[in-house]
Amino acid sequence: MTGELRQTSFAEVKERRGTDQSSLTAFGGGSNETFIAVVQAPNDTGIDELCDEWMQELGMPRFLLEQFWSKRSAYRSNPSISNAHNAAFDEVELHDKYVSYLYNDDDAQDAIRKIIERLTSGENITLVCFEGDSKKCHRHILMDMIEREMPRFELEV
Repeated sequence: MTGELRQTSFAEVKERRGTDQSSLTAFGGGSNETFIAVVQAPNDTGIDELCDEWMQELGMPRFLLEQFWSKRSAYRSNPSISNAHNAAFDEVELHDKYVSYLYNDDDAQDAIRKIIERLTSGENITLVCFEGDSKKCHRHILMDMIEREMPRFELEV
């Protein structure tokens, strides 16, 4: 039995779960879905409180975030660039750099393996980060990688 892998934004989790205790209790009991924050730092947003777990090692590495933030800031002041976020994501080559990080960082590899183990045991997992669906985001890359690695992992077991 294989669980389902999903992804969503923090805003959607916040809206869905709410902040009252009855919502939190409802999500904790009887549900076979685990929300995992895959961000470098919660940044006082409450993402670590609304998600069941936080896997920092699957967040975008800080040095890459800093490159992205710098480029995005510059693009935001340029009126000819309509989507500063996505333009900066491409310019900094975050897709390729994040994939390289995931393949080469031992902690990230271990976290991916743990997620795959949990999925293959039937657990449903939702990856959560800050970006909305219209923005380029590392959680989409992470989800694709996990889905690609599952068959290889299952052969090893």
